[in-house]
Amino acid sequence: MLKVVKRNGKKEKFDLNKIKSALEKASSEVNKEDQIDSTTLNIIIYNLDSRINRFDRNVNVEEIQDMVEEELINYNYYAIVRHYI
Repeated sequence: MLKVVKRNGKKEKFDLNKIKSALEKASSEVNKEDQIDSTTLNIIIYNLDSRINRFDRNVNVEEIQDMVEEELINYNYYAIVRHYI
């Protein structure tokens, strides 16, 4: 089972829904025209799930954050990146 190593060193089960919720929250904080649509959000979540589950070790939260930022940038959601961080 994949675990996430938090900044404080604590390990917890990887939960993709936490990333999705954080992205939805970040999206709600930007102008309407900069918000992520549900289709693209689902594609990004799918991409992240594929990337993260390739690891055969625990993943630290910074690695996940970098991947999320890369996905957002790939889809030109720069405003959301600023709110996600």
